[in-house]
Amino acid sequence: MADELHDAGAAVAADASRPMRIFIFKSEARPDLGAFCGDQAGLELPGQFKPWLVVGAVAPDRDPPHKLPRDVMASFNKKLACNRFA
Repeated sequence: MADELHDAGAAVAADASRPMRIFIFKSEARPDLGAFCGDQAGLELPGQFKPWLVVGAVAPDRDPPHKLPRDVMASFNKKLACNRFA
């Protein structure tokens, strides 16, 4: 059983290291506000700026716009998700 848990953990870790598709959003409530996340539905975006409209996506094998590094975007997205926009 411990081996199964270890294997499952390794699979998750390996999956997390793969580049993800990044979805780019624009707030309809505040047209000057944009956001990004790995969830196409934008469920983790702040509710006070809903509705969110998907305006683009970055494929896992493509560079993000404005020369933003993927690792920085992923790290930023995780921090935002943890804070939950109180």
